[in-house]
Amino acid sequence: MSPKDLEVTWTGTGADMTSLNDGVNTKDSIDSTASGCYAEVTARAGFVYIIDEVKIFLNNLNNKAPYTADNLKIQGSNDAGSTFTDLYSYDETIHEGWNSVDWRASPEVYSTIRFQGAASGSCRLGEVRLIGVHVLDDMNTSATCTAELTIEGTVNVLTAVTYSDAGTPSLNEGSGVMPRYGSVLGGETVTFTGQGFTATATVSIDGRPCTVVTQSATEITCTTANKPYVPGEPTLMINIGGAGAVATRGQVYRYVSRWSDQETWGNDIPPLEGEAV
Repeated sequence: MSPKDLEVTWTGTGADMTSLNDGVNTKDSIDSTASGCYAEVTARAGFVYIIDEVKIFLNNLNNKAPYTADNLKIQGSNDAGSTFTDLYSYDETIHEGWNSVDWRASPEVYSTIRFQGAASGSCRLGEVRLIGVHVLDDMNTSATCTAELTIEGTVNVLTAVTYSDAGTPSLNEGSGVMPRYGSVLGGETVTFTGQGFTATATVSIDGRPCTVVTQSATEITCTTANKPYVPGEPTLMINIGGAGAVATRGQVYRYVSRWSDQETWGNDIPPLEGEAV
């Protein structure tokens, strides 16, 4: 399972908590609480969040005081909110626009994530993004659940499905994609290493097919297609026939425009040393 924007429901002291993740950066969450404001999300029973990154968007930041000097903190709880641990305190580096807290090197694992404000205005936030995964709160190597199929409002109970670590194809942690960057012109060879590649593989990078050239149980190589510019975060999907999606562990391949490619400069000569670009 790869980290992604978590779909969460915020609760707290604000008047309109849905504005925290409505996709409209310029619409602030209205919170006039004089002190002790908060906004929090809680995983469903038996699950926890593994958080890689937290982002907040601030508008019209004319006064940093409500957010600094421990006035705005990110906290976590694993006992239904009885006690909280301080995870991060915002400081003078806070600014207008997106502010990111990066925990990818050591993700935080909690069932409740909370923004705690100590002053009036501490919880005035334009948008909040939690990037991570929502997983079972246990260390078991497998889990069984009953699948359901809903058709026109009617729920049909299907056969139980078992998920297991051993049966899940996955990339190696941190080194499963090589190289990690390549030209938008395509024609690059990308190698994926991991385990469980035991059936026919298909690869898609940013929605563009990557043609599989060679494959073994532990390695896949493919040739990238070209990619017109489309804004957004890079995506990587690898599917193994009969086994499903490969766990990419958050790793991606990024399309880039190389300085040395003439196409980057409209088929003209790349800028020379000392020239302005």
